[in-house]
Amino acid sequence: MKEFLTLAMVLLMAPVIVFSGGSREVAEAEGPSPVTLKMATAFTLSTQQEVGARMFIDKVEDRLGDRVIINYVGGPEAIDSFELIEAVRNGIVDIGGLPGSYFQSVVPETASMYLSQVTPADERANGAYEIYETAIAEQANAHYLGRYNTSYKFNFYAMPEIRAMSDFRGVKFRISPVYREFLTALGGTPVTMPHSEVYTGLERGLVEGIGVTNFGVIERGWHDRINYVIDPAFYGSDQAMLVNLDTWTSLPEDLKEELTAIIMEVESESGLELQKIIDQERIDLVDQGVQVITIANPGEYLKIAYDSAWAAILEAIPQTGGQLKELITR
Repeated sequence: MKEFLTLAMVLLMAPVIVFSGGSREVAEAEGPSPVTLKMATAFTLSTQQEVGARMFIDKVEDRLGDRVIINYVGGPEAIDSFELIEAVRNGIVDIGGLPGSYFQSVVPETASMYLSQVTPADERANGAYEIYETAIAEQANAHYLGRYNTSYKFNFYAMPEIRAMSDFRGVKFRISPVYREFLTALGGTPVTMPHSEVYTGLERGLVEGIGVTNFGVIERGWHDRINYVIDPAFYGSDQAMLVNLDTWTSLPEDLKEELTAIIMEVESESGLELQKIIDQERIDLVDQGVQVITIANPGEYLKIAYDSAWAAILEAIPQTGGQLKELITR
């Protein structure tokens, strides 16, 4: 609590980026003041990782500019990515954009988000969204608004040549919670470190490879230390947009409907926009001398990826985990 009170003081005193329309003064003079919502993201807003967050902010400004002001307080430089869920829970920020895997210790159900093989629209229709929304509300005091950046997947990138699953044995990979179980099943050695330390970790041999999204490697400069990208890509996007539950409850119903409609558009449109970046990244990686290797027995490789992840989820939450597996697995 002391840490969050300190963080709250910092955020209250810190300058914020205000996304607001040019006619704000007129709107305020003619009617009620707009609702102001503080927002933070797990990654720096200007990066490729936040394409969807930028799109969400722009759409809110364009459509609701006279009624909603989004005060963007920052990315991981303001709030640690893995602590953002607590900032949303406690109302330090009203909106948080962060991967489900980053708060699976708080809401275990979100560990399955990246395993979904259906679209967010399908999840809304088949009941999976409702399971996520209920779990997040009960365990994190937040409303699950929706997803963004819905087209990305993950790859392993390595310095040593890896052509068979047995080649992973003993190789040290920087990992996130997303693929810890998978890498362990392959016999690799998981190493946890923040993004800011990955380049140095590769340079000094602390890690010999990374597991990461299938974009953003060049943007972060990691391609300089990587020789191979290993196909096939696996899993999918789990970037979620959450709203503090007290904030959400206080909003007028029509604003709730508008924000929901906006995130549903972002779920589709951000995926299309990001796919262009993903496709270009692969071209650029090859141009930079990174070799693409398709692992031997790719079908078995993907089976291990999903089986290992689901096994951990079903052990932790057998009931809701089983329901989600049925709903989001093709």
